[in-house]
Amino acid sequence: MSLFSALFTALYTLAGLWALIHLALCLLLPHTPRVELSYYPPPSDRSPILLTTTVLLLTVRTTRLNAGADALAAWFGRARRGGVRRAAKAMYTVGGALAAGGMLGALGLLGWTAVRLAGRGLGRWAVQGAAVNIARVWKRDELPATFATKRADSGIPIYAIIPGVTVPLSHIPLLVFALISSQIIHEVGHFITAALENVPVLSVGLSLSIVIPSAFVALSRGAVRELPVPARLRVASSGAFHNIVLYLIFSGITHAHIDRAFLGALGYRDVSAWGRVVSHVQPGSPLEGYLPLGSIVTKIDDDLLSSVTDNHDAWTALLSQPDVRKATEESEDGWLGWCVDRRWFVDQPAACCSPETASRNATACFVAYPPLALERCVDPVPYLGDSVEAPIHMRCASAVECSADHVCVRPRDDQALLRLTVHLPAWVTPNAHTSDTTVVWNGPRAEILEEGTTDIHPIVGVTTYAPRLRLLPLALPGLLSALTSYFSALNLSLFLFNLLPLSFLDGAPCVSAFFDIAVLAVSGPASAASLGPAPGDVELGALEGGGSPFERWHMRFDVRARWKRRLERGLHLLSAGLVGVCMLLGMIVGLGG
Repeated sequence: MSLFSALFTALYTLAGLWALIHLALCLLLPHTPRVELSYYPPPSDRSPILLTTTVLLLTVRTTRLNAGADALAAWFGRARRGGVRRAAKAMYTVGGALAAGGMLGALGLLGWTAVRLAGRGLGRWAVQGAAVNIARVWKRDELPATFATKRADSGIPIYAIIPGVTVPLSHIPLLVFALISSQIIHEVGHFITAALENVPVLSVGLSLSIVIPSAFVALSRGAVRELPVPARLRVASSGAFHNIVLYLIFSGITHAHIDRAFLGALGYRDVSAWGRVVSHVQPGSPLEGYLPLGSIVTKIDDDLLSSVTDNHDAWTALLSQPDVRKATEESEDGWLGWCVDRRWFVDQPAACCSPETASRNATACFVAYPPLALERCVDPVPYLGDSVEAPIHMRCASAVECSADHVCVRPRDDQALLRLTVHLPAWVTPNAHTSDTTVVWNGPRAEILEEGTTDIHPIVGVTTYAPRLRLLPLALPGLLSALTSYFSALNLSLFLFNLLPLSFLDGAPCVSAFFDIAVLAVSGPASAASLGPAPGDVELGALEGGGSPFERWHMRFDVRARWKRRLERGLHLLSAGLVGVCMLLGMIVGLGG
């Protein structure tokens, strides 16, 4: 499919999706109030649902949780909860400090990505090393996602998660679940700190912008303006703080192998020290029917999967090796032939040995040692295989080692033949007993790792967990592993991305608070107070918009307020410029292959 065909298909799909959404809203919620996006209900409003719809935007808000926020604020305000309140404030103050590092890290990551993309686009830098898998995630109506390269080893620090391009389409439910859950946890941070600082919650809700889901909390503007600087920082940075904590939790689960213990309790066993369990075979692949789901691949050629001791995955490392044998190869078994009947060998076809007529089939081109010097097409399984059903042929290094009516043959040097030693579980064998067999792949070994025609799944998918019972799904360990990875990547992405000092993200009010804290440290409270309240971020619904005419006049003529405004605008333009440059260079690199 060409680029333009894929683009038109995506546009048609998007148009159909939003047509169905608007039709469903008209049929299911015809009497639900429709409001403008800028509308913020008063704290006393208890409307069940408020809708905001445009062509490619759907926002669903409710005020039903406002009473819960008031109850939580009252709970924090009780005298006997003083210790809990102080501990919570201390914890979210740490979150404010982490926000400073996250903001610097986000700007540095964007800058380094722009440099790497520029170098890659100009062809001056070679791709090296493994990249950090940071997902570029939208939040509400920001700029489009960066089109990064498809593989994590591209050397580009930002790695876009795009269903059907960089991750399988079948992972869309996992991605949506992880993204919405992470954003809800992000907004829970704002919800808790609002109750902690006695800021009324106006509404909470979910939105869908184009195809990106998100969550939000709207707070009272006036109450936020009256907060002290440390409290404003806690409210602004609490969402990102929740994301980094969740990232650390899931990273800890992975590194502590808690997921292994969980899968073991469910009835799975780790076979990574022995082989890899076949969990997926691409429909229509030549290997379909030869690699049963649940079978365990223990050897690739003569290499045990347990023998790979480097940091790479054994399956990927062995299948990434070159196919053609070198003349300097010392493996005697790789160059020994087999004694076969001369008359039988001469009668075999020779079509597969000709480059003009060669095609992918069940035979491979074998050559006979001198003096015969013939090339014939032979089924390689009886010779490369070691199953008990295969006939036994004597090995030979030359024709003199065979009898008078036999000839010594071996695969031609350019034949890409791969042996997979497979352990079959009891439920796929006729006699219900485990057994081993050999599957011979006639073709480049790297093709097994390549993606299928309908998705980016490899032709053969493997996992390290084998079910103890046949009823247990093979896909569950892989799905849990993918879900854990997505939670880690998305929460780290939300932490960094939300701290960019753009006017519609959490980074903007954080910059305002950092500036005020610096003024407090240098000039004292009076100077910081003279700065007045600052605009903030859209999703909080509280820190945006200029304030009263007096406040705007004060911001205009106060020297420190002008410098603060310049700093905010400068950082906003810098962040927007870096995002734009990364997008542009990413598309150039992506389209250039």
